[in-house]
Amino acid sequence: MRKDIREAVYIMKMNHEKINWAKLARQYDCDYRTVKKAYKERDSDKKPRKSRVVKKKTDGFESIIEEKYIKFDAPAIEVFNVLKNSYGYKGSYSTIKAYTHNLKKNKQNEVTMRFETLPGQQCQIDWKEDLTLVSRNGEVFNINIFLAILGYSRMKYIKLTLDRNQPTLFECLTNTIKYYGGTPSMFLFDNMKTVADQSRSQFDNVVYNERFYEFSKDAGFIPKSCMAYRPQTKGKVEVVAKIMNRLKAYNNEFNTLDELNNIVIKLNEEINNEIQQTTLEKPIDRFQKEKEYLNPEPKYDILEAYYLEKEIVRKVPKDCLITYQNHKYSVQPAFAGKTVTIHAQNDILYIYYNKTLISSHKISDKLINYNETDYRLLAKHSLIKEELIERICEDNLKLFDKI
Repeated sequence: MRKDIREAVYIMKMNHEKINWAKLARQYDCDYRTVKKAYKERDSDKKPRKSRVVKKKTDGFESIIEEKYIKFDAPAIEVFNVLKNSYGYKGSYSTIKAYTHNLKKNKQNEVTMRFETLPGQQCQIDWKEDLTLVSRNGEVFNINIFLAILGYSRMKYIKLTLDRNQPTLFECLTNTIKYYGGTPSMFLFDNMKTVADQSRSQFDNVVYNERFYEFSKDAGFIPKSCMAYRPQTKGKVEVVAKIMNRLKAYNNEFNTLDELNNIVIKLNEEINNEIQQTTLEKPIDRFQKEKEYLNPEPKYDILEAYYLEKEIVRKVPKDCLITYQNHKYSVQPAFAGKTVTIHAQNDILYIYYNKTLISSHKISDKLINYNETDYRLLAKHSLIKEELIERICEDNLKLFDKI
């Protein structure tokens, strides 16, 4: 519509002039109906134009995304997976990534030097420690994730554990070798207490724990420790540790520990089938080239002995009675205050000090189990008069048998 005609009829209306349609049409060289139309449009009160409402794929999912991404610090990829699998989200990952980008600024990455390794040469080991997840019922699970990654292919093995003690480490390392179907030449650790008695520093060499070192020889790998406070030395596995934040998206998405364990197993499969940013290949595909360079598998029964028969450690109290399965067993007074190791085998309880057998008992239902020799030695340390020892020992040992 011509603005000049609209303005002309508006001025005439404001001045209360009578409008001659034909005259105005001749003046502006147009049809009179055009002038009438301009008058009606200028005369009417215009309604505000409705803004177009664009429906977004994230509509209805905002609270879930913000909870998973901000509260639980889960990465965008796993927020997307949870939405798709559990909430019927139909949009793309790029939409979720763009949405989360506006929620929190990306942190700058540290500048580090990249190191690459030959096929079969190195496997980096670490833990994702004390990860807290909450079930649908509000039950809190404090878990650890064992992490292993081959340096060449980036093939990963992860396992949920409830502790990080040495037998658990041995079990996880054994399962890692089983998972890969062979042993890498070297395992790279940080300065774990279950691995090293003395950490490697700028001035000192690492001193490996004797039992761990024996395990490494039986497993067929060379242990190597990175320098203390230098996590970038094992940067590949540090990246895997960050990937484990994807588990945070599963807060309130499971009921039992078994369900959570299945989520970890599924995540292991997923990350091995995702294209790796450095190699631009899937780890599972690149692993096909690396596995032929792995050393042969060890004898698993030898490795399993390191963790299936877990050592039981006790500190000997003043009464020289150590506890095993809520029953007490004696040792000689010379070991009071010392730490001993217990092994139970074929209904016999063996007690060792510095790997030397110091006592043995038949496992029984009696509350207190004194070895006669142990009790007589204890009496000598406790009583002044020698003539009382024989009578008291005899009477008391009979009483203990009735308890």
